[in-house]
Amino acid sequence: MPSPAPVTIDQIQLDLDADRRWRERRHQQWTENYQLYRDTVITNRLTQRQSVNVPLMKATIRTLLSRANEPADVELEDYDNDGQRELLVNAYLDKVYEDNKYELLDVVDKKNVGLYGRSWTKLNILDGFLRITIHDPFDVLIDRYALPWDIDKTARRITHVGLYRSLSDLELNPIYDKAAIGRLRTFFATKQGLVIAGQNSQIVADRARRLEEMGAQDVQYPLLSETYVELNEQQRKVWHPDEQQDVIHVIVTANGSEILMDKPLRELLGVNFFLWSGWTDDPEATDIYSDGTADIVRVPNQILNVYFSQLVENGVLRGYGMNFYDSSAKEGWSPIGYVPSPWGFYPVPGDPNKVIKHIEVPELASHLTEMEMITGMVESATAASAIEKGDTPEGAQTLGEINLMVAKADERMKDVPKFARIHAKQLGDKLAKLINAAAAKGLLKPVTLYKKSAAGSYYARTIDPKELVAPNGYNCVVTLKAQKEADSLKEIQKLKLGAAQFPMNLPLQEILSDRMLSWLELTPDEKKRVQDYAAQNPMSMLPPPTAAPGASAPSAPVASTRQPVNA
Repeated sequence: MPSPAPVTIDQIQLDLDADRRWRERRHQQWTENYQLYRDTVITNRLTQRQSVNVPLMKATIRTLLSRANEPADVELEDYDNDGQRELLVNAYLDKVYEDNKYELLDVVDKKNVGLYGRSWTKLNILDGFLRITIHDPFDVLIDRYALPWDIDKTARRITHVGLYRSLSDLELNPIYDKAAIGRLRTFFATKQGLVIAGQNSQIVADRARRLEEMGAQDVQYPLLSETYVELNEQQRKVWHPDEQQDVIHVIVTANGSEILMDKPLRELLGVNFFLWSGWTDDPEATDIYSDGTADIVRVPNQILNVYFSQLVENGVLRGYGMNFYDSSAKEGWSPIGYVPSPWGFYPVPGDPNKVIKHIEVPELASHLTEMEMITGMVESATAASAIEKGDTPEGAQTLGEINLMVAKADERMKDVPKFARIHAKQLGDKLAKLINAAAAKGLLKPVTLYKKSAAGSYYARTIDPKELVAPNGYNCVVTLKAQKEADSLKEIQKLKLGAAQFPMNLPLQEILSDRMLSWLELTPDEKKRVQDYAAQNPMSMLPPPTAAPGASAPSAPVASTRQPVNA
């Protein structure tokens, strides 16, 4: 059977250039969004003369983050119904999330979606453990013809750009082509090699320019102690004729001229899917680089900055004033700036009314009305209303009006958690497959977990990765904490109605008890203590007897007031 055709460096560079140009349309917008969020403005002589910024971008993004600040709960179910293995794999997954600080990554992930419209998460295995990383959109390129809602099936490639490694580090990597590294070392020893060449320099410049404008002026300076090479890591679908299917290869290129590695991903990690997961809260039909919340806020924020800058400058000019003077009053004389002081006298050559004239700077008409209107437009478009930000809007003073505004904003803000849940499901499915495959290949190291008993003692349990291998895999179930609690409460309320209707039905009472204990989030030991007591005292599970309708409650016994009779 024929083997797959090798991928050439020229083909990779052509695809890289096409993918970069497709993304370049968004670079300027992303940079401006980021600057406004970071309270950084670029002054100019015409409109933005004062370095002031109305924090509309930050207030909007942080308001949206506050409404979607809880990461989704991910749980794996064993298709082989092995309860012990299911318990272990979920404990291992919790350890993965904890060590990767996923709660913080979730905030960065959602912030990227707000600022840039799309965020990228990458999975990997380093030093025998799973790693989850969130990446800057400037560092990721994707096939421009991929469908935005189904990247895994329709994209031909995803490229991680802007990776810098020293030549000595490359030589230590056993899976890199030694001959290619030797050619790189020879190239960087020449005069031509002193300057970073190739197409990747433009990609790095786009990212570095933002940092330069944030005040880091040395981001593009070379690191003189080492010779650093820029790498690109591409996960690319390659057609294998012998298997009649696409197989994802990991291809690492250096300096845009050498291929250091080209291996199937299943040979490296045992899986055949992209290790990337991307999501957006505003999916498009054709453009993978969809708009984010920041794109709605950007232009209004810039207009507010212009208005605010003009108001500030007008106040400054009115405070200092302006003066014209007669330059022909006396040859060789020009007015000087005097330090103002109470009852000060300042000489001038001639009649002050004829020589110097103070010019009053007219007060600029206030832009406050226009600024409020623009702010209201942004709040309406993003559902980040004044109430959501912690402010009380004028004209909405009654409790009913405020509750109605909050309810409307709540409905519109549900989109972010909804798409975040879909992303968590995709990420959880890939994590489950990666754990299963990597454990089978022996790529994961044992992990020691600790559990605290009801008595306060800690017990260690070392998980051997081979214990996590499920022949039929795992199913990923994703729930949002708030939605999960709301659903649990509704279920308990329904069970209570049924238990009240059948008070002597012990199985129904046991089901209600189990649901309530699960909702209380007791530890397994605490739950067992409650269940053991219920088993020993079955009558304790029944509701207290209620009086019949219309019957009066029994009164407490009254002590006798009859006095003894003396004989």
